[in-house]
Amino acid sequence: MTNMKLLLAAPLLFVIGCSTTEYNVESDYRPLKQIRERPEFLAPDTTITTVGDTIYVANLKNWLADNEPGSLVYRSKLKHEQVHSIRQSDKGLAEWLAKYMTDTSFMWAEEQRGWYEEIMTIRTAGLNVNPAEIAVILKGYKNLVGKMVSFDDALVWVQAVISGSWKPAPK
Repeated sequence: MTNMKLLLAAPLLFVIGCSTTEYNVESDYRPLKQIRERPEFLAPDTTITTVGDTIYVANLKNWLADNEPGSLVYRSKLKHEQVHSIRQSDKGLAEWLAKYMTDTSFMWAEEQRGWYEEIMTIRTAGLNVNPAEIAVILKGYKNLVGKMVSFDDALVWVQAVISGSWKPAPK
């Protein structure tokens, strides 16, 4: 790992380490272990950030009220974040975080894997997803370099997932 990668990841790891409010995650979602409250100034209220075995949200009480444990929305979001946790472990946490924060192509590939799980969890339950709604969310993702994906590219991708023509590449 280069010193630059460590310098990029260290502030994030330090600040989120200051969290105190937590919720223990069910073992079905390992390696995830907990959801913790993070300082609100780090990201918009709706942003979920996974670092290692921990999911960080702005307001844990509100997040759990909106994503009731055991509900479909809770399960779909945890499946999404579980993908990130596994991939961080496989690649190395600091390296994964540094690349996610500085490489929009890598970020998009990682989010495709996570969102695929989220979408398929919802679809497997027999519910429909709104491709345009998801594309709006995805077009808002950005890292230190810039925006991750355009609305049009995100929409085409979500439609491909729904049609079954897009699946994540094997590890």
